[in-house]
Amino acid sequence: MAPAEQRDLESQYRNLKSSEGCPPGHLLATFGACLQMVPLLGIVLSIISMLGVFSEMSQGEPSSAELFSESISLSLLATGIGIIAAIAGIPMLLIALFVYRYRAAWFYSFLLVYAILCLLGLPIGTLLGICILIYIIPRKDEFFPAKQTQSEPAS
Repeated sequence: MAPAEQRDLESQYRNLKSSEGCPPGHLLATFGACLQMVPLLGIVLSIISMLGVFSEMSQGEPSSAELFSESISLSLLATGIGIIAAIAGIPMLLIALFVYRYRAAWFYSFLLVYAILCLLGLPIGTLLGICILIYIIPRKDEFFPAKQTQSEPAS
């Protein structure tokens, strides 16, 4: 790439950054964090479908294999969609964190909780959680901007 083209791209990037009003990586961090919550929706849908089956069974209706298979199919579908969405959200979080170096207080808190929860998912989740914790804990000050102290007026 020619230096002139690179300068044009950099100026376009700066103009885009200033026109949006949010730092680069903000949208990726937000969407990535939201996608990490989708598996919870899958679990809720699974519970609702299973409760529906059990309520039908408790009303004395004859249980059938078709009823169970439909409920299990719906539960697996909801859980699968949630897992796929969460897997798609992980690169978004990592790009916002490492490439765009997005820093915000909410993002630090989210990453801290997310990394601790990832530690429970052996072996890949544990590795991901450890890497995130090792990266964010020493850089905590980057996520929380320093408060500016106002100088006291001279009397």
